[in-house]
Amino acid sequence: MSPKESSARPSDGVLCREPTSLMRVRDLEAVRGKTRDGVRSPDPDRILYSAYRDWLSPASSMWPSEGVWRADLVRYEGGMLEEGEPCRSMGHWNPVDQFEAFEVLSGEVVMLVMTPKGDLECFRAKPMTTWTIPSGAYHLTYAPEAAEVLNIYNAGHSQNDPGKYSRGTAPDLALRLLAGELAVVSQAADSFFGRLETFPPRNCMCDHRPLIQLLSAGDRALKAAFGCL
Repeated sequence: MSPKESSARPSDGVLCREPTSLMRVRDLEAVRGKTRDGVRSPDPDRILYSAYRDWLSPASSMWPSEGVWRADLVRYEGGMLEEGEPCRSMGHWNPVDQFEAFEVLSGEVVMLVMTPKGDLECFRAKPMTTWTIPSGAYHLTYAPEAAEVLNIYNAGHSQNDPGKYSRGTAPDLALRLLAGELAVVSQAADSFFGRLETFPPRNCMCDHRPLIQLLSAGDRALKAAFGCL
């Protein structure tokens, strides 16, 4: 399902109707360096996802600091990459003062989250699942199948974040297909680390409205949703 066909697409307020960027395998290799065996992908131009930055018009915010709330839509192509790794995002650490939430609009994704203290969570998320990212945490989205994900977050007035992918060292963990099942593995040790959690995310927003409605409701609703009211 394309963003233009998505049932979650609002009837108005849409700012970005075409992808602002296409992330490819070569972009992933540039962020994380060469693969473990030093061999580059045979298909570096393969598209991982299409990003629609500022899919909705930014909303003014006075909480938690003066700036704006942004809403991005990401369409993942799905499928498997080399070494049994699913299609994925770049992965990055959030600033400690950033509030961010995700919602799956279509398909299914797997998200790996690690807090600055080292607490790890890796879970599946289906349509209508919404969750928040802990303060300052690292997060990485995997898409074994085609999927659309909406996320909202507070930011400054500039859309650019030059330190996004260099804010810290990525955890030495990845999702791999082992014996027909997806599992979390340690890349350095090339060994099994843990299994996926099938229950809702620890920070699941079970009692909250879809993110599109939450964003339009304003600062007070967002503050309540992030547990800060």
